Amino acid sequence: VVGARSILVVAGDGWHRGVIGIVASKLVEAFHRPAIVIAVEDEVAHGSCRSIRGFNVLAALEHSASHLSRFGGHKQAAGLTMPASNVARFRDVIAGYADNLLGPDDLKPRLRIDGCLGFRDINAGFASEMALLAPFGTGNPRPLFEARGVEVVDGPRRIKDRHLKMALKQNGRIFRAIAWRAVEREQFIAENRTSLDLAFSLEHNSYQGNDYLELSVSDIKAADRP
Repeated sequence: VVGARSILVVAGDGWHRGVIGIVASKLVEAFHRPAIVIAVEDEVAHGSCRSIRGFNVLAALEHSASHLSRFGGHKQAAGLTMPASNVARFRDVIAGYADNLLGPDDLKPRLRIDGCLGFRDINAGFASEMALLAPFGTGNPRPLFEARGVEVVDGPRRIKDRHLKMALKQNGRIFRAIAWRAVEREQFIAENRTSLDLAFSLEHNSYQGNDYLELSVSDIKAADRP
């Protein structure tokens, strides 16, 4: 986000308090920076906070406590309440705090790869073992794997003008795959389709009564040359 502060703070009248946590999580996912979404009702502001690795949002609220009526949570997620008249000043104070702690490198998305997984090793038994690690979420992310030298044998095709669907092949095995929010990389994938490295997780899917494993692609790049 060019020119943006290191933390996103958005507020609105009449926003439903039941969804502001979900919206905050979506903002973190989209812009890779901490986010606070505030719903204002009857001159009272209720906020939900979500953060990125390396930024303690609870400590940020403690720094801004003089503007808050109450707050609580942990370093990755928190909630707050304050008079609506304090929102603007609170935004300035917590943004200054975040700007002092977070640099450009902190705001670059990074993937934590759990291991290298070749297509030959992907089967129902392996997927069942991974399922034992569920439920997945913020504190327990789905295992993320790397596969190298993968070929696109079908696609990519657009889904809802946001995602890309394709079939990927490595060592004679083919899997369906979806690259989420990757439509802007369609040409890159097409140009490098013969040899790509990708980061992915495994998903169970079903179509017309048939269950199958699908690759959920988090990132993709041209294969490293030997």
